[in-house]
Amino acid sequence: MYRPVVRIGNWFEDICLETVSIFTSTFVDKIVQFKLSRDRGELLVEKTRHLFDNFHKEISLEAPKENIRFGAVVQLMPVDLHVCQYSSSDIHPALSVIINERVVRHSQKINDECELTIAPSVKPCVRNSFRIVSGDEKDRENELLKYGQQFRLECVETEDDPLMLFSAPKSSGLSTMIHTTFDSRKFGEVNLPLGLCYKRNCGPGKEIPMAFTNWYCQHIDPHKRFETDGTPLPSNKPLVITHLATNRNLAAENVVIQTLFGPEFLVSVQNYKNVYKRETWKNIWMINLDFAACNTRIIGGHFATLGQFPHQVSLQTKSKSKHYCGGSLISENYVVTAAHCTIGQQADAMKVVAGTVDLLAGDGQTFNVTEIIVHSHYNRRTQDYDIALLALDPPAKLNTSTIDKIHLSNVNSNYAANTLATISGFGAVGSDLKLPNKLKYAYVQMWSRDYCNPHNIPGITDRMICAGHPSGQVGSCQGDSGGPLTVNDKLFGIVSWGFGCGITGKPSMYTYVGALRSWITQNSGV
Repeated sequence: MYRPVVRIGNWFEDICLETVSIFTSTFVDKIVQFKLSRDRGELLVEKTRHLFDNFHKEISLEAPKENIRFGAVVQLMPVDLHVCQYSSSDIHPALSVIINERVVRHSQKINDECELTIAPSVKPCVRNSFRIVSGDEKDRENELLKYGQQFRLECVETEDDPLMLFSAPKSSGLSTMIHTTFDSRKFGEVNLPLGLCYKRNCGPGKEIPMAFTNWYCQHIDPHKRFETDGTPLPSNKPLVITHLATNRNLAAENVVIQTLFGPEFLVSVQNYKNVYKRETWKNIWMINLDFAACNTRIIGGHFATLGQFPHQVSLQTKSKSKHYCGGSLISENYVVTAAHCTIGQQADAMKVVAGTVDLLAGDGQTFNVTEIIVHSHYNRRTQDYDIALLALDPPAKLNTSTIDKIHLSNVNSNYAANTLATISGFGAVGSDLKLPNKLKYAYVQMWSRDYCNPHNIPGITDRMICAGHPSGQVGSCQGDSGGPLTVNDKLFGIVSWGFGCGITGKPSMYTYVGALRSWITQNSGV
């Protein structure tokens, strides 16, 4: 039970009434003053309503394009979240602006007292959308943003008096000019926070050096950063966002906090790397243009754009023209797929459809299959050596915007655990096994041999690799079989088998292309 002194219900409004009573002598006067405060929007409940209306005003993102341009309105989204039971494929997290209880009493709009978090993104709105502008004061509207090029992030509703995202190094006393309600730590040291500042307060002789508002992007693979520096920045692809002045990366923290908008996640500026000196999931982001691509659940995937995966094909039966497996163009004459996709099939009864992302659109090109080459050691019971080649007629015309081959990974090539890979396919989007007829893709993590071994997964062999997400919300499903798993734009695996669709803690199994590279060369000349 509550004690008599405990306030429940609209206690803040009760305090307001008590405050009014100091200046009024009758109950009627209290009510009159209360109504006047309500009509002027001065009650906390009215301020909160205005706050939600202002912060959740819907925004239109930049139309989907292959690359990011200056002037584009975008969302910054962590590719993955390892936070309790939360999954990025379920909540679609995005960098967002919040306001605390102290500030809301005197302002209900985004201002420089607001803070930053990572919040579930139901739709693009004022609080989770930002405009990319030049970092050197030059007008670069509609120019392509490039890896290594400086840029700034502005809140979308503050064009007249730009409000920019910034961070700042610590002073000699280890304090920072950005004051936040919550903080995160790495090895006991407080991480650098994010803040917002007005452009009028930045520059020589001002409160904040302009360099503190500058950011740049790096390729996700450290070994490719030199060669990609200066090349156009892709949209909706994993990358690293780095703060120029501190050389630290934008980071999603595995800390849940309570805000006026509900439970959200801390964000900071800090470097998180594994033993291989590669950024971990905390530092991996994507700059999103197309919200619809992140609002659909391959399991937990995104819809692909035409030409994004020119090597992807659909295997169909001629009699029904119905998709049942995927594959990858490796030359003008051959498609590589899973051996189990060819069981019970005759070459003259199959066809291959390429150059489309929508199987119902009728814009793809169709090829006959003249020969099916299955690995001689393929085991239907264990799915070992699950690989096959399909010979095409006529040969595919490559190097077009919608049809092209994919390069194969090298013999016995390998990647570190947690390396991000890309899977694509026309397969089921959920455990109901319904096929969408549209090409989807998703990012999955490579799993270590420390887990993916015969002791933990009976039947796994050296010709198999594991990839997926511990939550089970991202991975391949029925209909994706035979499709590609790529790393650094090279074919690294072929969708083979798994434990079902969306099973927590269970990866999908892929045929290891590197282990069978010589067989592919011997039978296709590739």
